[in-house]
Amino acid sequence: MRASQFALSFCLIIASASPDGLALADATATAVWMTDFAEAESEAKRLNWPLVVHFYGPSCPPCKRMEKELLLTPQVLKILDSGFIAVKVDVAKNLNLQPRFQIAAMPTDLILSPEGKVLVRTEGYTGEADKTRYLANLSKIDKQYAGKRLARTDAGDAGADPAIAKDKAPAVKDKGPATKNRAIASNNDKLVPPPTDPKKVDVSGDSASQGDLDDVPAAAAPAIQLAMDGYCPVTLRSTRTWKIGSKDFALEHDGQTYYFTASEKRNEFKSNPARYAPKLLGCDPVVLAESDLAIRGSTQYGAFYDGSLFLFESAESRTKFRKTPSRYSNLKQVVKPEDVKTIASASNK
Repeated sequence: MRASQFALSFCLIIASASPDGLALADATATAVWMTDFAEAESEAKRLNWPLVVHFYGPSCPPCKRMEKELLLTPQVLKILDSGFIAVKVDVAKNLNLQPRFQIAAMPTDLILSPEGKVLVRTEGYTGEADKTRYLANLSKIDKQYAGKRLARTDAGDAGADPAIAKDKAPAVKDKGPATKNRAIASNNDKLVPPPTDPKKVDVSGDSASQGDLDDVPAAAAPAIQLAMDGYCPVTLRSTRTWKIGSKDFALEHDGQTYYFTASEKRNEFKSNPARYAPKLLGCDPVVLAESDLAIRGSTQYGAFYDGSLFLFESAESRTKFRKTPSRYSNLKQVVKPEDVKTIASASNK
């Protein structure tokens, strides 16, 4: 049933058809290039993926030219997204890394093994010759690790990685055909394990149980919604674990309040919110596309797709998304915080 409270306008953009009938959305710079070296290093080791490190300076002309002509091009972004962990490092803000990797010039680019060994080093950028060499190095290392990497899809499953399984509840398995769509088997899609303890966080900062929150009258609810039930979005992306944030490290973004586990996590989110915030203000993209309703998704059901976090209201909705992700992931809509609040409130009555 369509909501009468407001008209939600949006347009659905379908990705162009591919030979196998379904095209994945293009990789984006914010989804591919990380900015925290420690998190990137940890992710590379966890997945057994090679790590590309780009050392630069904000006032370095060759660095800017290299980004424009090479690093941020669709060709390179696609290569990195499918087989590498990539991170950009501002040398001035990461002085501890300069002696470790003997950075004497900018830009300096390294390809590291998952264990941290330098496999390839290049310095400077002058144009086409350096571009050709860079692509050749990526191709060479990509072939070396073919078949050795842990697929991101598998890594999202709590049982796939013993090093992180202890902090997560078993992932909810969607019911469906035994054979998966090729798009779902790609490295762009991975399920998010449900929280071990899906508790809510009291915006006032006082400890509250789920039952306590249910007893609060609707009129007393905070004007600004708490995003992701108070779980830290940066920690979720970097470790695939749900950690409750603190009101001491809060940040308002797009009409919602996010909690973080530390000030560094909050700063990382602030520098690149599109990388960590759920798409569509956390609304279920399937419901939005099919019913024009801005229903908030649940932290129990989520998936990373094309570098972005999507939340769903049910396992069934997530399953439908996984069957044809290009249909739902490219929604262009106008969703306002007050719209989400109105619809979410109406749906809970």
